[in-house]
Amino acid sequence: MRTQPIIAEELVADIPALLTKQRRSDLLLFIGIFIMVISITPLLVLSGMAIGFGLVVGMVAVLIIAALVIRRPVTGFYMLAVCVVLIDQAPLLTPVLTDRLYIFYW
Repeated sequence: MRTQPIIAEELVADIPALLTKQRRSDLLLFIGIFIMVISITPLLVLSGMAIGFGLVVGMVAVLIIAALVIRRPVTGFYMLAVCVVLIDQAPLLTPVLTDRLYIFYW
């Protein structure tokens, strides 16, 4: 009775071939990111001059955070915790007759 091998002979490759493939993949990724950054920089500068740099930086930050949350969902929990801590740094002062009520204050 002939048994089926666990690993096919075609899939077995030596380490130098795998490293060469990994280097080629890393190089293509670097070239893609470099071309994207070079092409998007003028657009960001022009839109910053038109609508304001703070708004452009905010939009880029939102896109980066959204990509991180999609890639690793636990990042959303960390972003939520950071936002809660940053908002709690400046409590909302609400006068209640003779006392002051601090909302979202530790």
